[in-house]
This record gives sequence, structure tokens and C-alpha cells, in this order.
Amino acid sequence: MKKLFAGAALIAAVTATPVLAQSAAVVDLQGVLTQSSALKQAQTQIQATYRTQIDAYNNRRVALETELSQMRDELMKLQKSGTSMALMQPKVNAFQAKQQAAQRELMTLGMPFIRPNTYAEEQVTDHMEESVRSVMTLRKVNLVLNPQSAILADPSADITSDVAADLNRRITTVSITPPANWVPASERQNAQNDAAAPAARSATPASNASVPPAARRPTSR
Repeated sequence: MKKLFAGAALIAAVTATPVLAQSAAVVDLQGVLTQSSALKQAQTQIQATYRTQIDAYNNRRVALETELSQMRDELMKLQKSGTSMALMQPKVNAFQAKQQAAQRELMTLGMPFIRPNTYAEEQVTDHMEESVRSVMTLRKVNLVLNPQSAILADPSADITSDVAADLNRRITTVSITPPANWVPASERQNAQNDAAAPAARSATPASNASVPPAARRPTSR
């Protein structure tokens, strides 16, 4: 999913004012998402619409997990018996290849219902920042942290439920049918990163090419 409204931009924003002088709150963005009524309804629709595909996915997942577990057990027995790595390596390679193939197979099997679920989630998370800011204004909060960033917080500082309630008022239903040309946010971001990489490399000063890495001065980003 996995776009939680660029959560870092809001949550990690710390102004020049000392933190102790600010009114701070804590919000669990994943918790907000799981409390979304619109998303719950969408997931219920997905479960019903793609029941056959979901059952096929789960059945195949169990079968693959069983096969991998058997291969893993065999490797552990060989290791405990003192079998040399040279003799074990072909089986290790086979296990890793099987594991990767299983991941690809499950991804393909799951795509029919993973894609609608991701689309539904993004429609909800697109409105999450609006809800956070709305609750910040209402509660007179000017700094929001995620639970992992708060060393100690009073329960009254947790605005997760307030944000979830605001979000449920803003968005009551979402579609589970992505447009034909829709691309998940994570894939769009990856494409942007890939496109930016060549430009970043070409922007590196040419003089660095002849200088040993250890002698180069780090460039600020």
C-alpha cells in the first residue's frame, strides 16, 4: 500500500520552535486505514467478487508452503548431520529457486484481487492528510508524530480515532474497479525514481571519475 499520504512530510515536520513548546499528538496512520468504513465495505465486496480467485490463491499458497517446508527440513537435517556445503549447495540453490518461483506464482495468482484492494486503499489514503489536518486544527495541535517516534505519550494525545472518524465522514464509499490505465502509487514512485537515477548520475562532476572513491568528498543532497 502503501502510500499513507506521504506521511513522513506531515509527521516528521518539525518547525524551528522547540518541540516542548508545541502541542503534539500521536496518530497511527495504519490504524486509521483499518478503521475506514469505506475500505471495509470495499474489502467485503472484493471477498465476494473474487471468491474463486482468492480460494485458488490460498490453496496454492498452502501447497507451496508445504513444499518449501519439506525442502527446508531436508536442508536442516543435512546441516545437522555434518554434510559439507559443497554437497548441500545444489539443494540450497534448488530451495532458493523454488522460493522465488513461488513468490512470482502467488503474485500472479493474487493480482486479480490485490489490484482492486490497492485501488480502494489509495482512494482512502488520498483523503487522509485532509483528515489529519482537520483534527489538528480542531485539537489545536501543531505537531503530529507516529507512535514509533513518540518515546512517551499520554493516551489523550492519541488522535487516531478522531482522524478515523473525520475520514469516515469525508469518504463513505470507494470503487473496487480501477480504470484501465491506473497505476498504483508505489509503481509510479518506482518509475519516477528510475527516471531520476540517470539524471542524478549524469549530474555527478566529471572530475570525480578520475579520483579514487576514498579521496572523494561527499556531495550534499
